[in-house]
Amino acid sequence: MQELVKVEPKSSWRDLQAVVIQIPSPYLFFADEPVVMRQDPVQLSTPSSHSWRLIPGKFNIYDWQRPMNWAVEWYPQAGDFIIKAGEPMYYLSFENPEGPPPSSVDLIECELTPELESRLKQTRGVTAIKRGVVPLFALARVKRKNLKFLSVES
Repeated sequence: MQELVKVEPKSSWRDLQAVVIQIPSPYLFFADEPVVMRQDPVQLSTPSSHSWRLIPGKFNIYDWQRPMNWAVEWYPQAGDFIIKAGEPMYYLSFENPEGPPPSSVDLIECELTPELESRLKQTRGVTAIKRGVVPLFALARVKRKNLKFLSVES
């Protein structure tokens, strides 16, 4: 269970009544052009438990490569932490940071290349040891320059 669920230290909690929990997912999103990925709460369906709240987030998946995490604030006094099978945990959307929204986004299953693995090593665990990682995104963009992960044939 400790490998699946990580309870963040109290020093990182916004509200001392809400336990911050992170659950890693097996998904990694990246792009070879600037694309902002947003993680938002499920709003169109009723969650089985209202004892938790998604911590939304966004980052440019061109600049910053790391596996997707699901982070929530759980209010134990409001009830058990329940997620039913098949219930959505969050919504993802993709935005163009430099102009109008993309008309479509292609999701492609890719091989984990040595170049991508190297980028992952640079970001692995950063959020666990440092708050406010946004300034690191610009540095990551500079290091990413001219590095392509995808070679899609038209």
